[in-house]
Amino acid sequence: MTKSNDVQTVQLGLTVFIQQNTTQWSLLMASVIVISIPVVVSFLFGQRTFQEGVAAGAVKE
Repeated sequence: MTKSNDVQTVQLGLTVFIQQNTTQWSLLMASVIVISIPVVVSFLFGQRTFQEGVAAGAVKE
């Protein structure tokens, strides 16, 4: 829905590696791993807060 490549989401940016007849799997998988690293790191640092929030929401008063 965007007209500029500068404001595309990461998922749309990954489509650069997919052409009509071929797919550059090695570059696509390497990009997915690099993109996933910040998500995993932020989850590991925020895991305790996440678990506390889930536990607090499960208690009925």
